[in-house]
Amino acid sequence: MGIANPEDAVTLATGQILATYALRDDLLAVLFPRGNNLPSELLQSRVRLKLQALTLSIEQALLGETSQHAQSWGLLSASGLLRQPALIEFALSRTVEDALRTNIQSAFGISVLGQLPVVLLAHENERLSEMARKLLHAEQMSVSDNSQLFQRLDSETLHLLCWRVVAALLEGKVAENVELSEAAQTLLSTHDADLNPLAIARKLVFFLGQDYRQELADPRKSGLNLFVASLDQDYGLGSDFLLRLIGSEQVAPLLLLLKGQSLSTDEVAEIILALRGNNADNAIPDWQPVYAALDPVEARAAIASWKLDAME
Repeated sequence: MGIANPEDAVTLATGQILATYALRDDLLAVLFPRGNNLPSELLQSRVRLKLQALTLSIEQALLGETSQHAQSWGLLSASGLLRQPALIEFALSRTVEDALRTNIQSAFGISVLGQLPVVLLAHENERLSEMARKLLHAEQMSVSDNSQLFQRLDSETLHLLCWRVVAALLEGKVAENVELSEAAQTLLSTHDADLNPLAIARKLVFFLGQDYRQELADPRKSGLNLFVASLDQDYGLGSDFLLRLIGSEQVAPLLLLLKGQSLSTDEVAEIILALRGNNADNAIPDWQPVYAALDPVEARAAIASWKLDAME
């Protein structure tokens, strides 16, 4: 559809600029640690693309189609209906997760076949081996198929977004009211938030116990999801929140998380290299003296205060 006149073009461009500023402000509201640095244009773009993919995944589930363009995106974005902290945090966490996973997989000397989920497939405990199989399957689906992205939402957030997508599709006369309502009810009734990789990883870590603490503390050996889940079990901050801390441009939160595990400086150096990839040296110069001076008890106390801040 073309633009009728120059005034329409100005209106369209203005709307897009305002939507960009709105997304920037939303990102600032959920980023931690809070600071004066604005989120980069690259981060804003990646979060926007993740929100678009999330919206498209719900549309595909509702309409039973494989369209590559979300028909509800324009209305939802322009109206501000996607400006929900839970949605912004979800998109931001998935963006950080993608980058961390890429860094770990490309890090020198790391073999996926030697990571804990694969090793556990042959475990004599059938429950552990079955959960490892489910985790690997869920990880593969989350990486390769954006059409399943909505399944990683918690039930409350999916309910909110699903009906907003339905409303936008009805506004655009994409389908009949009854058809969309029935499809939405089916989608919501069959949703199982416990099937996403981080949820499975949390259960697996719980059943593994102390025998695997050394492997879980190292993302090169455990894989990203089990590494984050083990930190979540220790600190209770939530997997998405921890992902953002680990992927933050500021290294201080990551150092505190690792110091709370009483890891040595040499161990932390390898972990940082795996998580930060080729940017490790540039992003965190001279961190070793800072880490060596930290006290594990004080580190855990600082982390506990983050949880209290998040509850306020």
